[in-house]
Amino acid sequence: MPKSFWMVVNNPANFQIARKRGFDLVGLQAHHRRKVQRMEPDDRVLIYISQKRCFAATATVTTSMIEDHSPIWEPE
Repeated sequence: MPKSFWMVVNNPANFQIARKRGFDLVGLQAHHRRKVQRMEPDDRVLIYISQKRCFAATATVTTSMIEDHSPIWEPE
């Protein structure tokens, strides 16, 4: 059973990148850092697409936060 539920906002381009990767990684802006640091395995995440104004997916957190600056994501 999930411990906590979280909502994160993403843009359509980065949502599609995450979707193609099977949501093994979800890119978020730096101001979400504190929220993401509090996420734990088995928590649930609801992904909202800002420009489309819709909830597009849910996911289960499998690991703690990973910070990576590889150029995977589209600039926001």
